[in-house]
Amino acid sequence: MMRKIMFLLPLLVACGPDANAPESVAGRFVRAQLSGDTAGMIALATRPDQAAAAQAPNTADKTLYPEASDQPLHDLYGARVKIAGASAQTEGDRASVAVTARVPDVDLSGVLMEALFGGGSDEAAMTRKVKAQFDKAPLKDEAHTLELVREDGQWRVDTDWAEKAQAKRAEDQRQAREAALAALQRDYRTGREEDLVRARLALKKLVATYPNDAGWKEEAAAVDALMPVLAKFTADVGRAGLYQGDYQADVVVTNGSAQPIKSFTLKLTFLNGDQPVGESEYETYSPGWFSSRVLDPGGSATVKPSGTPPEGWTGQALRAQVSATELDLD
Repeated sequence: MMRKIMFLLPLLVACGPDANAPESVAGRFVRAQLSGDTAGMIALATRPDQAAAAQAPNTADKTLYPEASDQPLHDLYGARVKIAGASAQTEGDRASVAVTARVPDVDLSGVLMEALFGGGSDEAAMTRKVKAQFDKAPLKDEAHTLELVREDGQWRVDTDWAEKAQAKRAEDQRQAREAALAALQRDYRTGREEDLVRARLALKKLVATYPNDAGWKEEAAAVDALMPVLAKFTADVGRAGLYQGDYQADVVVTNGSAQPIKSFTLKLTFLNGDQPVGESEYETYSPGWFSSRVLDPGGSATVKPSGTPPEGWTGQALRAQVSATELDLD
């Protein structure tokens, strides 16, 4: 008799349930999910999903990563979970599995509230109350549908973690591109008003980034056309210094070009000796209501910039240059 038992044992093991069957894998995944078993879920997922489990936005998924403080609740809940059955529809290396889990028919929030207010501050007492609620609760059927993929002969759960991580990366890249474009556009707009050299640099980047955008090419050509005009300007500083805490200066601006000028911007650099102090100031001069221009070809104008100087400026020196201009084309 002993020989017969030993002979039959390998046969019984071989005929047991297949742990790699899609129904078995899906059932274990559902049990791990309902028990708050993060490691168990990840171990049964596809390789791309395993890699993505630790990436945003999955790290904020409370189903995948329950709060540590909630784990005792998951343990008590999971202890009563039973996998009642599973059926799979398989096609090649893919399978769709319907899993029926029997779970405690309880209101989790109600159980927690009752434990918190009925069990006092004793954690052990609260745990006993929650366990009692779970133990006496009837079980109800809960349906789960999972998609599985066969990888190297092993069935694994195809979650949406990899897709979510990929979508998050794509969204981050899109936002980064939009932020970079907004920064370039901002540099161009402020440069167009204050400093054509800065505007030109921003335009070069915009044209390189969007080579098929005719609008940026036209803007670049317009700025390029202004650069020779800008080079013909001079700005000579006469009186300059500190007066009751503010800077004041007299600057003679001369238009050495053959173009009538509608407006120009003066860039003021504050110096202690030869060292610049703080940020440069920009002041734009436009015509009054009675005129369409501020400077005729070959004309000069004296402007008197004033304002709050950068901290640390001693009033020693001030450098001025025309950094932007707009032609009067009317």
